Amino acid sequence: MSYIDVHVYDGDPEEYNADEPETVGTREVGNRSFRDGEELEAAAYIVGLLADGRHFDVRRTVN
Repeated sequence: MSYIDVHVYDGDPEEYNADEPETVGTREVGNRSFRDGEELEAAAYIVGLLADGRHFDVRRTVN
């Protein structure tokens, strides 16, 4: 079984500077996890984050 974990950061996208990694902000408490078969839900969630200009990272875990 695999999982897709999405972690969101609270940094302001307008102030983000690639040369200063700390401007991404701190990781918000909790994360969204999606299991096998929930790939479309994960994609929709990520599209929403992109539309809002949020910072996030996505990790896939295979067990």
